[in-house]
Amino acid sequence: ISFCRQYSDGKSAHPAFLVDEIKSLFPDLCVLTEEIPDAGDILTKESLLRLTGEYLREERAVPGSVLSDEKKKEILREMLIYLQENDKDLLQDILSGAFYYHDAEMLSNELKEDLAVSKLELFAKCPYAYFLQYGLKLHEREEYTLNDMEEGSLYHDVLNIYSQLLIQSGTQWGKVSMEDSKSYLDQALQAVIDEQYVRRVFHDARSNHHLERIRESMNETVEILNDHARRGTFLPKRFEYDLTEYENLGDHTHLSALEFPLKNGSTLYLKGRVDRIDTMDKEGTLYIRIVDYKSGSSEILDPNKTAAGVELQLLLYMNAVLEGEARLGQATAPAEILYYHLRETMLGERDKVPKDASEQDLKNLLLKKYASDALVNSDEEIKLALDNPE
Repeated sequence: ISFCRQYSDGKSAHPAFLVDEIKSLFPDLCVLTEEIPDAGDILTKESLLRLTGEYLREERAVPGSVLSDEKKKEILREMLIYLQENDKDLLQDILSGAFYYHDAEMLSNELKEDLAVSKLELFAKCPYAYFLQYGLKLHEREEYTLNDMEEGSLYHDVLNIYSQLLIQSGTQWGKVSMEDSKSYLDQALQAVIDEQYVRRVFHDARSNHHLERIRESMNETVEILNDHARRGTFLPKRFEYDLTEYENLGDHTHLSALEFPLKNGSTLYLKGRVDRIDTMDKEGTLYIRIVDYKSGSSEILDPNKTAAGVELQLLLYMNAVLEGEARLGQATAPAEILYYHLRETMLGERDKVPKDASEQDLKNLLLKKYASDALVNSDEEIKLALDNPE
């Protein structure tokens, strides 16, 4: 009887319950652990080639560390002789990789790079993570399930189509009936699934149960968003809006808010897509609210991160939208930037729900749990226009 110590992804594996059952029946049995063989016992060509590269890199990093170890030295010498006699091209590749040195170059003056703000934030947080994702383009092995990132994209796509259906029907957020709202949401969810996911996921009972949970969560989310719209005077104007579309307005130039000159004389142009732009016209000034949907519950607007320069996305978006909307000939001003968390929320014991709570009381408690992270204009009239509880 044998069992693995690790799964294929490298995580530790616990023995099956049958192992303990058998040990209880035969107390004298003991579990033998097969140790990983040391370098001298590895005989396959592939593993020896891998060791050759590792030893060369180790010797380069710490001169003498390999040559002072007789076992490593012998393996390295034999492999270099073997490759010299049998595969000089492979030997050259191994040597080139082991002793490669990258001489950093300055960006050329002709370079004009379009970068998403989120990419710059990732680079500021961790350059190595940026290199892995956008340089090497590494990604997790695709599985026939809906991962967190895909689920977040599904929420975004459904809300975008839902908003389009509202426009097509001649209604808007906050004024649609609950019955029509559920109908539009079902249409939007089905459209996204049919177009992107039906052939990969939602093909069995378990994933269909997951789909129903998503549907319930989306219904709750849409109801909360409609309630927010009814409580304020801001109206959604643009959805999933590409900021480069503003270049088609006014003088058809880049937005200066997303244009940054570099020291070498070139220019960096940022780009981005805003989930939702809400507006309110007050005495000739167009006030702007930027809404960013987040499927991760851990993401918050942190002023400390903003001050450190690693969380500037919404601020840059606000500056760009203010400039873009002003191209239509109207004065603009910021009202609010906020994260709206797309997550399933339930009331629990910690919420201290009264036993005699009415349906409206429960709804108000739930609204508090859906409270968004936001930076708001300090003007009291603007605050009431954003959310007036009366």
